Amino acid sequence: MNTFRFSHCPYCRQDRMTFVGVLGYRDRVKFGSLMIELAEAPELFRCNGCGTLMTMNAIPPEEALDLYRRSSSGERWTTEKFGNIADRSTLQALSGALMPGKRVLDIGSGASDFLTFARDRGCRTFAFEPSRESAEIQRERGHEIVASLDGPAAAFDLITLFDVVEHLYDPRAMFASLRRLLAQGGRIAVLTGAPQSLPARFTGAKWWYVQYPEHVCVPTLKALRHLPGLAVIKKVATFAKAGYRLPVREAWSIARNRYRAGEYDGLPSVVSDHQLVFLKEVNA
Repeated sequence: MNTFRFSHCPYCRQDRMTFVGVLGYRDRVKFGSLMIELAEAPELFRCNGCGTLMTMNAIPPEEALDLYRRSSSGERWTTEKFGNIADRSTLQALSGALMPGKRVLDIGSGASDFLTFARDRGCRTFAFEPSRESAEIQRERGHEIVASLDGPAAAFDLITLFDVVEHLYDPRAMFASLRRLLAQGGRIAVLTGAPQSLPARFTGAKWWYVQYPEHVCVPTLKALRHLPGLAVIKKVATFAKAGYRLPVREAWSIARNRYRAGEYDGLPSVVSDHQLVFLKEVNA
């Protein structure tokens, strides 16, 4: 029963929203690796204050958490070499923050190779992952598992959330917990879709990034600036993965043909559709 509706934007607290359209999934759709059916048609709304995209008629948060725990991450998010799939601009920005001896916590690690990428650069690596299977994968690969975000304060130099914030129903609560875990001078790195990007605004409710029942709230850069106690210090325009960025002529040709057929959903990405955002504590 997907009956959850946001009463206000969880970032800027604005309660005025604009209906964007009905989303293109409902019957027999995957949530992680689990096949589900939704009783109500999901709808997409945009916050009039900061532009954040929100899914109405979403799966309630308690049920979503249970689905995450039971999902098989290895089926949906396969293990790949992080350096092979990340966009060059993303790699450059992150590599500058991965110094030997730094303590790195990755939230929602899944089966990705980012923590191994960080460890190869001399970092001590930690994972927080609700999926039981994903946590076991990270443990087997030698990363330390953080069972709760209520652990020791000032513990981490870098906390990363890659394709995670769009899953959050209460991002302010999550970031309040992460702020406490930041060491002095520490940073939080967020990689997510960019609702303010041209592909997102052009395709509306057809945008590929909102076609997942897990993606319930996609923040703009403006929205991230509303997080209490945190300041945006850097933003990098990027892509979901390098494979979406085809040679320019080929990408434009495919996009044009899909648009003429009424099927264009923002892929292939002919311009940036994602954002890597670094945040720090305001008084840090």
